[in-house]
Amino acid sequence: MPIDPNKDAKSRALYEKIRGELSPVIDRGVYEEMVERFDDAGDVPRAVAAARKVVEMAPDSVDAHFRLATLLLKNEQWRDGGRELEVCADLDTVELASRHWSRNGLYYIAYALFNIGSFKEASEAFRGAQNLIDTWGDPYILKRFHWHQGMSLHLQGLYLDAAEAYRRAMVAPGPGDSCAEDEMDEDIVETAQDMNDEIEPYMELAQQGKSIDPQELVVRPAFL
Repeated sequence: MPIDPNKDAKSRALYEKIRGELSPVIDRGVYEEMVERFDDAGDVPRAVAAARKVVEMAPDSVDAHFRLATLLLKNEQWRDGGRELEVCADLDTVELASRHWSRNGLYYIAYALFNIGSFKEASEAFRGAQNLIDTWGDPYILKRFHWHQGMSLHLQGLYLDAAEAYRRAMVAPGPGDSCAEDEMDEDIVETAQDMNDEIEPYMELAQQGKSIDPQELVVRPAFL
């Protein structure tokens, strides 16, 4: 007679034992999936709440803290997002020193700092990210990076440095931006040059030594 695992006492007892042992893993997996589904649906506040649960279950996980950090930034909770990025750095300074923009902690820290008005620190983070990242894949993300970097310098009155950053934004993808493996669609690269009409006025203001108003700027990072 075949054994029915649902009715056999010994099988059922082992099932319950294993289920209990795996419960934390299962719960974490459920909340991680909730994060992705809420984020995909555009419900960022609920994605943040679910991501906080994942961090509670895995407080030493760089991945969990980084996912929460990027969601907080997407929800424009700049200080909270910055604090989570600091936790990531404390846990592992190497893990988020990626050559790809989406996994580079300094890339996101720069935007968090910019949006709380710490322009000097933001420009330093932009420079640090620039020195590490050589894989962009998307010319729009790259051009905005240099553009926003220019703004952080411009707001400090560093007009020559700002003008150079704006120039790099206009020529991007240009020399020093990417590695050989950083492939970009040529048609998209060409279309992205239309952004130069928006960038050029900032370069001209910097060249003329004229300031810009931070209240008029919208500076946001990219997200995968």
